[in-house]
Amino acid sequence: MSSGSNARSALIFRGLVWAGIAASLLAGGWGLLVWSSARGARTPEALGALDAAPSPPTALLLGSLALGLLHPKAPGRLRRAVGMACAGGVVAMGITALFQGQGLGLTQAILVLLGCALLVLGRHSLLHSGRMEVFILPALCATLLVFNSLLHGALKSAEAPDLLSSAGLELQSAAGLLLLGIGVLCARPEQGLMVRITRNTLGGFLARRLVPVTLLSPTLFSLLLAVLERFTLLGPLMKAPLFSTVATSGGVGLVLISTAMVDRIVLKRRHASTALAASEARYRGLLETAPDPVVVMDRRGVLHLANDRTEQVFGYSREELIGRNVEVLIPERLRKSYQRNFEAYMLAPVVRSVGQEVSLHGRRKDGSELPVEVSLSPYLTAEGLMVTAIIRDVTERELHLNRLQQAHRELERLQQEYVGIISHDLRNPLQVIALRTHMLQRMLEEKGLTREAHLASGLLRNTQRMGGMVEELLDNSRLEAGQVELRWQPTDLARFLDEVLERDIPPDSRERFRLKTAEVPPVPVDPPRLERVLVNLLTNALKYSLPGTPITVRLERTESHAEISVQDQGQGMRPEDTGRLFEKYYRTREGRLAQGIGLGLYISRLIVEAHGGRIRVASNPGQGSIFTITLPLKLAAREESATKLGAA
Repeated sequence: MSSGSNARSALIFRGLVWAGIAASLLAGGWGLLVWSSARGARTPEALGALDAAPSPPTALLLGSLALGLLHPKAPGRLRRAVGMACAGGVVAMGITALFQGQGLGLTQAILVLLGCALLVLGRHSLLHSGRMEVFILPALCATLLVFNSLLHGALKSAEAPDLLSSAGLELQSAAGLLLLGIGVLCARPEQGLMVRITRNTLGGFLARRLVPVTLLSPTLFSLLLAVLERFTLLGPLMKAPLFSTVATSGGVGLVLISTAMVDRIVLKRRHASTALAASEARYRGLLETAPDPVVVMDRRGVLHLANDRTEQVFGYSREELIGRNVEVLIPERLRKSYQRNFEAYMLAPVVRSVGQEVSLHGRRKDGSELPVEVSLSPYLTAEGLMVTAIIRDVTERELHLNRLQQAHRELERLQQEYVGIISHDLRNPLQVIALRTHMLQRMLEEKGLTREAHLASGLLRNTQRMGGMVEELLDNSRLEAGQVELRWQPTDLARFLDEVLERDIPPDSRERFRLKTAEVPPVPVDPPRLERVLVNLLTNALKYSLPGTPITVRLERTESHAEISVQDQGQGMRPEDTGRLFEKYYRTREGRLAQGIGLGLYISRLIVEAHGGRIRVASNPGQGSIFTITLPLKLAAREESATKLGAA
């Protein structure tokens, strides 16, 4: 039975409970109303009603209240107490009426049994639900007997039944008691006898369809016979043959209907079994042909499934793995941390991969280890939460990565050596060329050859620019190799910035700079190195900002850092440029038109990071740029000890 069928069945049983409550309330209320009216009227039509005691109507009201209060699985304390009191009232009224000899003794016995069933219903957590059926089933059988006898008596009467008469009130009370008893029986559909009807089995499926037919058919057929006999449409001699014929035909019909239902269910289950077998075969084929080891474990980590690849990689047979904890595939040194991580994962299981950010290892049967990555996928089954783990052996990838890293390190070493050799071989000739060019320029100026002196001046500038490029290559090589030792000095950054602007900025451009400083204690830096970074930022601001626009240089302090920022009002940069601006040899589209090889900002980043700080840029197209240097106010312990050792 599907979840939809379960929901429909639960809705039907809940409807029967509330139908019993409503019917008993109406029958009890109407009976009390008629009884009270008859006592006051004293009319001949009402004298018959005076013989009916108020016990059944009152008991119906109390029983409906008790069922309404007690049928939830966990009623509140006050609700339960009131419901138990109402159920006890039903028992008390039945016993009292039984000893007083009011009406039929069978009706009073029904009240006692029904009240006892309600009492047991209210104590379902303490008593077994089967004890409630000891009371409710005899009560239902007796109520059905009383109801049928009263109904047949009313049909055989020569006059139409009067609802205000004693017989009419008794019939209404019997109907109310019958529906109330059915409501009590349906209040716990998951316990006792009702489980036979509600369970998700073939028997339950047949019971839900055949029990209503078997209960209603005899009563309806007997009523039909009584109606036919009353209106002389059926002779007395034909009742027994007709009843036998219909009963036989009905029994055969029920058997045929049951057979058809069983055949249909068996056919559906056969189709479902075939589809399930095909699905399992596809799943098994997919599992066995997977290129990686795949295991399935429960929330305790116990293995329930392993594929062929698991045997090949880890060396265990499936019989050795199934039923054991997955820890058998983990090195002993990692099992404690695995247990903690697995318990944390099971608190909020989601699809995730493990081993990409951190190193993760598995353990083979022979004790050897292998690097792995694991993908976890949780899913719910009838047995509870299960987790599928796909284990990937990344040994080959690790080997390739190690080879790649070694090759990269070797390439960097060769590159540094190559740059160092070229730079060293270029620097000396360039120095000689610069010196001779300078001497040539002076000689030409002394002889009054102005045009030739101007050409020599251009040659000198280009030689100096080439020398600067060579120095950048050398500095880059030293910084990347970690061969640069910083000479730490406590420095007043406000005075230092003022001196840099005075010393390194041309006089005709100095008026564009606005220096704004806050109170910052002396900061340990390497002044020449930091000056080089600042000169790079300041000259870039002059180079890429609009002529005549101001450039703001700020010095600020945070809790543990000093910040130096250079803000221009230039064209700004695109987001794709700001993300790569400090990379080696990277130049923006506008920067490619200017002189340089794209090492200035890269070397600046290396120098700032060597100080334990960082450099960043914020820029938008058309809104200028802000370069910010963050420097720690204090040296790290390692640099501070090295500084003291050097001083000693």
